[in-house]
Amino acid sequence: MTASRPGALRRLAELRPLDVAQVVVVAAQLARAEALLRLRPVDRVAAAYGMLFDEEGPAQTGPVALSDAERRWLHNATRMMLRWPLDRSCLRRSLTLGWILRRRRPELVIGTRLDDGVLAAHAWVRLGTIDLDPSATEHVRFD
Repeated sequence: MTASRPGALRRLAELRPLDVAQVVVVAAQLARAEALLRLRPVDRVAAAYGMLFDEEGPAQTGPVALSDAERRWLHNATRMMLRWPLDRSCLRRSLTLGWILRRRRPELVIGTRLDDGVLAAHAWVRLGTIDLDPSATEHVRFD
């Protein structure tokens, strides 16, 4: 007999209080992004999240040195985003991750690529010259 997966409330109860608090804050930031994106242009939403928006400049992908606190925040954000019931788009994820890393002046970048003749858009976070999404190199910066 296999063990059943614990329910959402049980998993939440098993978290440390700091993790629960961070998951709740991430949920609030995702809901805020959802509302703001319906009311404002994306550059103003990025600014509200403490992010630069799609600045020109060279970029590369690779590891970024993160503090333990930042790693914990990002882990808890990923935990919440996997279960988010509303739009889980890369734009909402990027805004939330940018908000977490806002003290580092992250940049929200939007790019496009052709997937079998269909134009696809993608958003990601850049710290300095480092794109945090390894698939960012597959996209061309959207002008």
